[in-house]
Amino acid sequence: MHYKQTNEEIIKNLQQQVNYLNQQIHYLNDYANYLNVYEYHIQAVNIAEVRGTLQLGHLIEKELYDSDGIHRFFIGEIKIREISESGTVGLGVSEKGNKKELPKENRDKVEKIYQDVNLLLQVDEVPSFFSKLSTQHEVLKSVWYSINTNWEPSSNTFTVFYEDVLRLLHDTVNIEKNGSKPILEADTYVEIATNIEKQAKTLLIITYLLESYLPGYMDQYHQSIIKISPGKLSFPHHHARKDASIQQLENAIKDTFHLEQLPSTFDELIEHPNEFRFFFDYMLKTLVDNGTTTKYFFSMQHLYIDRTKDILVDNMEIQMSATDQAFLFSTLIKHFDYYQKNILLEYMLLHI
Repeated sequence: MHYKQTNEEIIKNLQQQVNYLNQQIHYLNDYANYLNVYEYHIQAVNIAEVRGTLQLGHLIEKELYDSDGIHRFFIGEIKIREISESGTVGLGVSEKGNKKELPKENRDKVEKIYQDVNLLLQVDEVPSFFSKLSTQHEVLKSVWYSINTNWEPSSNTFTVFYEDVLRLLHDTVNIEKNGSKPILEADTYVEIATNIEKQAKTLLIITYLLESYLPGYMDQYHQSIIKISPGKLSFPHHHARKDASIQQLENAIKDTFHLEQLPSTFDELIEHPNEFRFFFDYMLKTLVDNGTTTKYFFSMQHLYIDRTKDILVDNMEIQMSATDQAFLFSTLIKHFDYYQKNILLEYMLLHI
């Protein structure tokens, strides 16, 4: 049964959000007041040959932050004439050589949190959400403290939620199992099922944190968080799609779901071009075109709201710096987005 908020509860939630946002503005203003801003205007970068490693990410990012301040780059054009066999050009922001190793004491604490996470969720491998948080040790520690202090899930809380997600997938994403011989290795199907379980259980924690820090956030902004572009699966005509390369089809899926990469379990399917085309044409495109994917995301929203309404607390004060808070919220929203999409895509894979 869907829970409907009273006007008083809505007003209270809005007041809490306003108070929190005012606090955020105060933090960010204080932070910005102590930063220098450097702007770099470069008309063109012309490179004759790349023999080593060139990382373009730091050049093309709009802003970078370090201990000196904010750095803004404006580059008109980048030209590279030749990349030798030993040369490498990267487009992302590389952290190679900049990663600081945690002191042993902190590593031990992180490992202990990992063990506790696996025990809580009853999974064998720590979810990537917590691995990402561990790159900022204090953020991971603060988040885990919030979970332990403000939320006491029962032993079957996550299993029940995981089963709810499976039921929702079964009812919403109606796919008939491929009757032919399984395409993927048996271990891959096990990995897919494990991934779905791990991500579904972690989504409950992410939702709890979003609602605890920003009450009403899920209800108000869920539809604007989850972005898909159905038109990206379309080609000018049937023959264009038929003649498209596997890489083009893969890129079309990533563009449709706004994903940087597909789940690693897709690697094996991509090795079978005919089956991958079947997946694209008769499974994925059909479900996107008939609105099933939209219905899935909408149903997931109601599931989150219904399952978290009884465990939410007043918005928690966050004892973090402005940069740590920005890291936390961006990590929450990013994983909230692609966990849902990965679950949907991997659920389809189970039926190949």
